This record gives sequence, C-alpha cells and structure tokens, in this order.
Amino acid sequence: MLNQKQKDALVASRLAILASNNFIEINEAKIVDSIFRELDELLELSLTEVCLKRFEFFKIPETSPDYFSERVISLNDSEFIIAGIRFRGLDVNQPFVSVIPSKADLKENDLDQICNLVRKEFASFNPRYVQMTSSPKSSLGKNRGSVDRYTVVGDMSMMLGNPIDGSNAVIELQAPEQIDFYDLYLQEYEIFHHQTPSLKLEVRAESLEDLKQSMSDGLLFKILINGTVAGVIAGLDRDYHGLNGVSILEEILFHQFRGRGHGVHIQRAFSNRIKAKANLLWGTISHMNEPSLRTALKNGRQITEVDYFFPLTQGTL
Repeated sequence: MLNQKQKDALVASRLAILASNNFIEINEAKIVDSIFRELDELLELSLTEVCLKRFEFFKIPETSPDYFSERVISLNDSEFIIAGIRFRGLDVNQPFVSVIPSKADLKENDLDQICNLVRKEFASFNPRYVQMTSSPKSSLGKNRGSVDRYTVVGDMSMMLGNPIDGSNAVIELQAPEQIDFYDLYLQEYEIFHHQTPSLKLEVRAESLEDLKQSMSDGLLFKILINGTVAGVIAGLDRDYHGLNGVSILEEILFHQFRGRGHGVHIQRAFSNRIKAKANLLWGTISHMNEPSLRTALKNGRQITEVDYFFPLTQGTL
C-alpha cells in the first residue's frame, strides 16, 4: 500500500510533531522505530478480513468492505495523506476521517485541499470532520480546529521531583487480589454521567477485561482516603512511542469524594507506586475533562500531542 519513501515521509511528519519535547533528541532512534511499527499496525486496517469485520459491524447502507480500508490520497506530486473512516464512540451517526499528512507544517491552503479531498473520497459515510494530530504549538489547529483530546506525558523522575501542596487527607493505594468492586464501579459511572451528562461519551467505564489486565500488570489499585475505599486508579504497561512507560487507564473517585482536590495527590501516590517499573507516565485526556487535565499538569506532566477536529460541514462541531 505504501512504499518505503512514503513511510519515511509519514514517520518524519509524526516525529516533527514531537520535536518540541525534551525527551526526543536523546531517544530519537527508539521513537522512529516505534512510529514505523505504529504505522504498520495502522495499515492492518486495510487487510481484507479487517475491512470485512468493520463492514459487518457498522452495517452502513451503500457501502462495501473495501470502503473501510485506509486510503492514500495524493495532494501533489510529492505530498499525500493516509486517511481512514472512524466513528466517535463507535456511533455510526458520528463519522469522521482520521488523517496523517506526509508533512507536519500544514498551511491553510493544505487544510482546505485535504478537507475537499476527504469530503469527496468518503462521501458514502458523510463524515462530519477530519481528525489530525498536531503539536500543542500548532497555530493551524488553534485557528481552524477544535481540540478532541490531549496526550499528556510526564518523566517520572521529574514529576516526583516536582513539589505539590500537601493533603489534609491520608491517601493510600491498595492492590486488590480480585475485582469484587466492579458493580460498585459501574454504579459510580452512572452517578458521574447523571451529574455530568456532557462527558457521557467522552469518559466511560473500562471493561472488566481491561481492569483484569491492569491487575495482571500490577497497576490496579483501590483508592483509600482516611481508610475508606474512595475510588479506583489503574494503568497498563504501555510504552509511549517506544519509551518505557505506564499509561493511565482509569482514575475515578466515588461521588462523595469528588471536588475536594484529592486527584493530584492520588496521581502522585500512583507515580510513587510505579516508579520502579516506568520512566514515563502518560495518557490521553478529553478536552472536555478539564479536572483530569489540571490534575495531570499539576503533577508535572506535559501536553505533547493534540488531536484536533477540523469541520467538513457547517456547524458540525
């Protein structure tokens, strides 16, 4: 589907997005290798069996399996994008197109051309917007796009050296031997979504299988505040672009403990528990989940990538 020159261009584009972060220069070789692997995984979406499964799952009229394949679309003789259909929250009424351009420094006219081509290429899905990952310093994203989510990364040694205000509560993390609290966990999400309906699609409960994987990784903890079970925090052994790391899978406080400033101290306690096994702590955070973003930034994590939505039709964002 892609020749080596095209792959090199896409990898260079992704690397340029990360270039402003201080861990890039000393780890560039590892990161490049990882981005190549990520690109190969993306291209698996073009496999016949994968396209067929997606076609059968979404059941969209007037489409066929090959419509779900990733596509290479030329912008000119040397530049191109790779694009594929996605559905926000797996909702067929929320179609968008994920785009990776062969260059990172897109201009206004580049974006206009991409949007026009994508609108025509994926017309059968009537996509509402294009999603692209940019540097947090991207002026194009800020001027023309709306933020979908942030990738927020922290160097463990720097984070733990970053002072935070003390807590008036005693916060402990307890590793469970079994997940006997899953029903309570789901009930708390029902309460959370009732209290904050705007985040119902953005912030959702994790599956029992994912929490079991977290427990297997030694990264699942009950949160205790003054001796009372107050929530759940979980991670996964998951590198960040080839760099040793733990990604945050879940962090939820039960409703009676929310809004008291505990989040930053819980994440610091989690960092202390995992510091022997990870160099980076990272995760993605919805732009609508401001409390989680504030907690991450207070702990010394930094925004390294931003996923932007660029509208394809009037008034869709």
